[in-house]
Amino acid sequence: PNRGKKYVAHELGWYLQFFHGAAVQHFIASSFDEGRGEESEQYCSSCKLAGRTREKNAERLLEQLVAFLDSSSATTALNYEEGEVDDVEAQRKMKMTDSGKVAIIIPASLPRASGFERDIFVEQWRDIWACTNAADREWVRTRLLQHNVSLMFIEIELTDETQLKQHLYHHLSGCDSGEDAQDLHERNEWDVSRMQHLKAFRQLEAECARVFVPLGRSAWPEENLSYLRLVNFRDVHTHRMSGYLRMRIAQFLSILRPGTHTIYLS
Repeated sequence: PNRGKKYVAHELGWYLQFFHGAAVQHFIASSFDEGRGEESEQYCSSCKLAGRTREKNAERLLEQLVAFLDSSSATTALNYEEGEVDDVEAQRKMKMTDSGKVAIIIPASLPRASGFERDIFVEQWRDIWACTNAADREWVRTRLLQHNVSLMFIEIELTDETQLKQHLYHHLSGCDSGEDAQDLHERNEWDVSRMQHLKAFRQLEAECARVFVPLGRSAWPEENLSYLRLVNFRDVHTHRMSGYLRMRIAQFLSILRPGTHTIYLS
């Protein structure tokens, strides 16, 4: 948790939509779990009583994802007769071709520390579409293969302690930037409650790490997967990333930064 998955997903969606004209839709894996939004105790007990399974929740997301990918593009000019659309703004945004659709799946996102429930998040972390292990990734691959969908995975590896602290301070403090949150921490202005949440987060992080199997590092080599590993928002490792759009995604992520940085123009 807290590695920038949601940030990367939204930035990538904006890029694909703006520069490549693709229709993009984000799917949050945890929102397809029945009982989400209830109190934690009620949610956990209702799951046990109803016998809900990870596969049922995953199939629910798959159904909506396929429906989106199979739908026609309503903004494609060729879908309309000349003069049929009166809205000038809608006409301006129309294209002569359908540039395709991209569905971006976002794993469970950790809410602000003041409100997250550890047990619920761990269950979300184990959702099939979170793809935290080779077995779940293979389930996703085989299901999408039946619908002729191109698939790629993006893994964010964050080991730089400076970035980790900035992300964590930003998350726990609610400050507008990681730098402001770090200044707050250095001035010892965090209350006892914040430090308790920090300790709880570290425990949660360790629990998630125990069940996480990185891409390409399982006993099964996953040679048939296309994936990209973004390391500390500086290095990019790719595997079977053939094709125009995949390479454009790799190029975009190679220059994506979560904070301010200097750009030199010559």
